[in-house]
Amino acid sequence: MNEFLSKNPQKALDEVKQMLYDRLESRKIYAAQDPLKDQYYKGLQKVALSEVEFLKNLLDMLERS
Repeated sequence: MNEFLSKNPQKALDEVKQMLYDRLESRKIYAAQDPLKDQYYKGLQKVALSEVEFLKNLLDMLERS
């Protein structure tokens, strides 16, 4: 990841969207894993599922704006 975004606003927005899509994919993989029967891992999976929904909604809003 770059330390700074592009000075071009459209390119900066595209960079942010790409970072969000990358994060979404990594969280989807994490959320899909079997949490076994350990409450700690069930909690982590629940957080990952929540983040997936948040990222989907945020990216949908960005794409439609």
